[in-house]
Amino acid sequence: KSRYKLSQPLRVGRLLLPCVHFNINFIYYHYGFSMAEIITDMLNNDGQICFENANLSGAKLSGVNFLGANLNRAILIDADLSHADLSNAQFVEANLQNANLQSANLTNTNFRKADLRGAQLDFATLTGANFEYAELMNASFNHLPSAESYDQLKKMAFYDLITGVYNRQAFEEFFQKELINMWRYKYSSALFLIDLDHFKEVNDTHGHLIGDALLKEVAIRLKKLIRQGDLISRFGGDEFALYFKNIHDEMDSGHIAAKIIEAISMPFYFDHISAKIGVSVGIYYWRSDNQLKLRDIISRADTALYSAKSNGRNCYQYYSK
Repeated sequence: KSRYKLSQPLRVGRLLLPCVHFNINFIYYHYGFSMAEIITDMLNNDGQICFENANLSGAKLSGVNFLGANLNRAILIDADLSHADLSNAQFVEANLQNANLQSANLTNTNFRKADLRGAQLDFATLTGANFEYAELMNASFNHLPSAESYDQLKKMAFYDLITGVYNRQAFEEFFQKELINMWRYKYSSALFLIDLDHFKEVNDTHGHLIGDALLKEVAIRLKKLIRQGDLISRFGGDEFALYFKNIHDEMDSGHIAAKIIEAISMPFYFDHISAKIGVSVGIYYWRSDNQLKLRDIISRADTALYSAKSNGRNCYQYYSK
């Protein structure tokens, strides 16, 4: 027995039916029915079904045929999709945190911008699957059919696809581990938050391809200024984070910031296009005896960044209370 609301049209074969928007809160198991049975009854091999924006959190969908289904922006947190056929299905911007996708058929499945943090993808078939801009932190993807699939997912789980540096989730995970080492071995460090000045103008004038190329070149220049053991990340948009370990004093971090500003202020060249931007840098320097939480350190560096942008941009500022 189930209750669900019907909204936008759904085409199944030649029939035009309403699109089903399930809410797991309205599904009842008292009479022995499961989500798998309900959905299997509604699917057939001749058409596609729409679960766009559906709430299927915690649903038991093991072995269900979702061939070509539309689940864009659907919520499937903790859902069991093991052994399901999800080939050619659309999960754009869907939330599949901690979902079980073990042994699922994900051939040509589109997970663009989907949240798959903590999801289990062991033994899944991934031929042609699209994970562009997907969140895959702590996802499990062991025993995949090919080493290429494993390497692809591992790269997406930790790295920003445009620049090749760590994404924010990976940066924060490694940064947290580094804080423990810092407290244990008693050294001082600095966190830089960097925001590109006038990047939006370049992006709007020359298009996203040039904008992406510019971000990639910025990352290359920044990587030349860090040492082994330091961390670099693209936090999102035109913002980067750099962690420098074992910094002697606050003045040392200022010298590094000056080099960053000099490097990024040099013109960028792409075919017949030249672009010039600046960079604002917020610095938080702290000693090992100051055992702040990660979010507090990031917040203080962000406060310093705001000061740098308020003071005319293309400069650096230290955090001050």
